[in-house]
Amino acid sequence: MATVRNSFGHQIKLLVREAETLGLVVGEIDRFVLALIDDTDAMIDSRYIRTGTKRVAALEALDGTCKRIRDGVGTILRNNGVPVRL
Repeated sequence: MATVRNSFGHQIKLLVREAETLGLVVGEIDRFVLALIDDTDAMIDSRYIRTGTKRVAALEALDGTCKRIRDGVGTILRNNGVPVRL
């Protein structure tokens, strides 16, 4: 875990690129949602109360992206002999 944090921090685009090199398939909708999170202060805003207007991903879009990433990672792990229960 420390390696991921040290290598990528909150840079989601870099993390996505690395995940893709390891076999994760990221669709256009998921790429858009992740880019929106990366390009805005969504990571910081989720931890602290901030007032004013902001641009955020719709919860349905975020939920779908999370499920597809979870399923994609699960498939990669299973294909490599790692037991996974989702």
